[in-house]
Amino acid sequence: MNIDKKIQTKLREKSLRSRIMAVTLSLALTLGMTISYAGVRPGFSLTRSNMDPDDGVFLLSTDGTAYFSNVQTEPLGNDLSDKINGVSITSGGVTYNGSPILIDAGYSDPCEMTLKLSYKYDNEQLQSSGILDSHCVYYQIPPNTVTIKQDYFGADQMVIDESWSTTQPSGYFSVSSTGLIVIRFTDDYINYLSKSQDGFKGTISFKGNVKRDDTADGDRTFYIAGTEVQVEFPDETLSISKDGSSGRDADGLYVQWNITVNNPNGHIDLSEYTLNDTIQDVNGTTSTTVDWSTISDVTVTPEGAAVLSDTGFTLSGNAPQVVITYKERAESGHTYQNEADLIRGDDEPITASKEVSIENKLEASKYGTPDYKLPGEGEGRKIQWTIDVQNKSGDSLDKTEITDSMNFPTDTKIYYWDASNQRVELTSGYTISGNKITFSGADVPSKVQVVYETAVTGNFDDNGKISVTNSAEVVSTKPD
Repeated sequence: MNIDKKIQTKLREKSLRSRIMAVTLSLALTLGMTISYAGVRPGFSLTRSNMDPDDGVFLLSTDGTAYFSNVQTEPLGNDLSDKINGVSITSGGVTYNGSPILIDAGYSDPCEMTLKLSYKYDNEQLQSSGILDSHCVYYQIPPNTVTIKQDYFGADQMVIDESWSTTQPSGYFSVSSTGLIVIRFTDDYINYLSKSQDGFKGTISFKGNVKRDDTADGDRTFYIAGTEVQVEFPDETLSISKDGSSGRDADGLYVQWNITVNNPNGHIDLSEYTLNDTIQDVNGTTSTTVDWSTISDVTVTPEGAAVLSDTGFTLSGNAPQVVITYKERAESGHTYQNEADLIRGDDEPITASKEVSIENKLEASKYGTPDYKLPGEGEGRKIQWTIDVQNKSGDSLDKTEITDSMNFPTDTKIYYWDASNQRVELTSGYTISGNKITFSGADVPSKVQVVYETAVTGNFDDNGKISVTNSAEVVSTKPD
């Protein structure tokens, strides 16, 4: 045995306190050898199990075996890389073997897995490896492959060599969060190996996960000790949504359409796709395709990601999201059906649709409020009546008549809502005659509110109440 070499190894590996211990051992060994030459047998041997358990590398159990008290962050002993002869991975209840190992991750991200590594040394490899002296081997899992979920160390992280014992561990292992695996073999096992001619083998198991790659398919391919591992994730795909709403501007009625193309993480080249957009104008039983020349106010976010064409839009770039907004001129009483299709070659189109109807009908409501519920606390001898009238299409109330069961007083007020949604009194565009209000002119708004008061007559009943009934009818005199 080369004692000086062994001492130098100890000096490099241990702390100052350990170095002092090693020097002390050196003196003792030298003295032991000197006395031995005088015919006295040495009284001890140098093994790792004789070392101070507080050195942070391992602790001794009651039977003299050693396990790691802390996770190991530095390699110890012989590199195990080319001696790993088996890799199996269990994920989703399925165990995968062979090379390559193909794992279907499904929609689990990250993909959870249990890894089992088997290693084997023949006798020649064992004798030349230095393991009989170091008691240790290590393997570094390649970076950016498997993420170790936790640090592994302690008495329960055992290595088994069934050819030696099916009940006793041949050693203990540590796995760090960086993927460094260190195995420390027991003294009993090393003594067995020093006498055996068969080499040795063993297995370790631990858990980890693999995250989706930052690509459109998300698949990950890597190697563990020469075994190719492919983790397959679902391919990312584009999605499309469509929305629409009606409104009115200075040019009249319109439908505003919004198309949103979602490109997950911006991985997909949008220039491979065309966006066809078809709008059907349905009026009763008649359906016509909208001419794209009537489209206006087109906005694209981000700018330049889509350009208007004869049938829709051409796309470019790889923005994570493209939003297209435009207006289509519309008419009251019509329904507009819009379908957008993302098309790439012979692939199945990605489709979204939306329907917007512009109702050509009047909507009215009426309610009364006793004056004692109004500001000023009246005496209950007046009722304030309110009639709300709206053209659902947004068209003017031109040629609309309100007929009430009571005559409208001369101080009747009519209100509308301006562009800032403030209620403003309407002073023109209508006439009042008896119990009828008639609106006329294109400038009449689409929504008005009529407010007037009537006196309460009659006697209170036994419950102190007077019931008053009032009704109103709203009609349009426009020709169909």
